[in-house]
Amino acid sequence: MKQKFFSLFIAALLAATTFSSCEKVIDFDGDETEPILVMISFPDSGSPWKVRLTESRFFLSNDTIATIKNADVTTEVNGRPVNSVVTYLDNGIYDLGYTPQVGDSLTLHVSVPSKGTMKAGCRIPGNVSVSDFSCTSLDTTWTKYIYANSVIMECINGSVEGKFTLNDPAGERNYYMIKFSTTKLTFRSGPYFDNPPQWVSGQYFYLSVDDDVLFDINATDEIFDIGGSDNADYGYEILFTDERINGQSHTIHFSTNINDTKPESAYLEVYSVSPEYYMFKKTLRAARNQDDVEIMFSEPVQLYSNVEGGGGVLGGASVAKIPIF
Repeated sequence: MKQKFFSLFIAALLAATTFSSCEKVIDFDGDETEPILVMISFPDSGSPWKVRLTESRFFLSNDTIATIKNADVTTEVNGRPVNSVVTYLDNGIYDLGYTPQVGDSLTLHVSVPSKGTMKAGCRIPGNVSVSDFSCTSLDTTWTKYIYANSVIMECINGSVEGKFTLNDPAGERNYYMIKFSTTKLTFRSGPYFDNPPQWVSGQYFYLSVDDDVLFDINATDEIFDIGGSDNADYGYEILFTDERINGQSHTIHFSTNINDTKPESAYLEVYSVSPEYYMFKKTLRAARNQDDVEIMFSEPVQLYSNVEGGGGVLGGASVAKIPIF
């Protein structure tokens, strides 16, 4: 598998981030760089496949990222064209009219008039196997805010600790991600029966994973708060591979603090992700964690891409959602 990287100097580190191909780094000589086409897509099994299409933005520019509304988008699944209706939603986002399944090999073709074409592919990994979940501590408090004798808001605040067993398949390289989210109902304007409530993600929260097997212990960073280091066991997304637990059932302990307005439920999300998904997330995290001092004395972090003819990523995932409350 070819790995492709792109200079952070012309990256637009927002919802879409730019990349390049063939391990080529674009040297920065002080001049603005022409924008390139960018696709960002993370399809997972059982959910509608969507993609966001934009142009890159020069890193010193304050201009908004240009979204693409007139693209011709086609898809293939397991090498065969998909006869589906592609719908433009908003903000450069397209619904591709297909729900991926485990094992699907996906290919995405994008053609933008007068600007060029892009192509990328990935495979939806197998279902992640999780067992023996337990919530070891749920210390939360509900608070009601009252105005004029009416409850106008309810908030939950507190901490959650738990553990689960990840059952890793033997004989293959696997990539994983852990997240913690809440969901809530949202209402659209208009009559209720015309616009029923829909479930949406409420919020994601920082997770901490205490695991000396999956993650190295850096004694220096634990004693001194050194800026720029990447604490892989802490953040909105915990990423790791099965390199140290290959073929084993491994128990993982996690903790988080939650503060949200009237969530209906909370979930621990455990993902099996494709190599492209993993590489993009890891290099993007490293780029965001690089502080000004590091940039002055080192090369900027290069961001991974598997897109031909442009930048970005197409990476697949399967997810197991474990309900907390």
